[in-house]
Amino acid sequence: MKRRLRPLAVVLAMGVLCSSSGPAWAGPPTDQLKAAVDRVIRILEDPTARFDVKMKERRAAIREEADGIFDFRETAKRALGTHWPRLGEKDQEEFVSLFADLLERAYDVVIEGVSLVANYRVQFDKIIHTASYADLVTRLKK
Repeated sequence: MKRRLRPLAVVLAMGVLCSSSGPAWAGPPTDQLKAAVDRVIRILEDPTARFDVKMKERRAAIREEADGIFDFRETAKRALGTHWPRLGEKDQEEFVSLFADLLERAYDVVIEGVSLVANYRVQFDKIIHTASYADLVTRLKK
């Protein structure tokens, strides 16, 4: 189970680091990020929570940490690009939730100097242009 949840911690840390503008300085924000990532790692390594029964609890705890430091709305907005303003508020909220779930499930995330958001933006744009936004939502739900 640890293997399945660790990428969320990596995505969380990389997303925050990649989405920041300007140079990263040591200090309170850096300390807060490190503390949050450390808490996620402790959740992952907790020997009492290694059973499937605790999986939902662990995911919820990790998601709570991620929600506290990662702006899923802004990241989802950037990933959807020019299609974002065309959505109503309800659709935007649904997309943010689906996108956060996608990041949580993306256990094969590899970051090699390529923006994760830009990569998703290209994929999402292609799906919307060749099919529809509704088809993108259907695919994300699967």
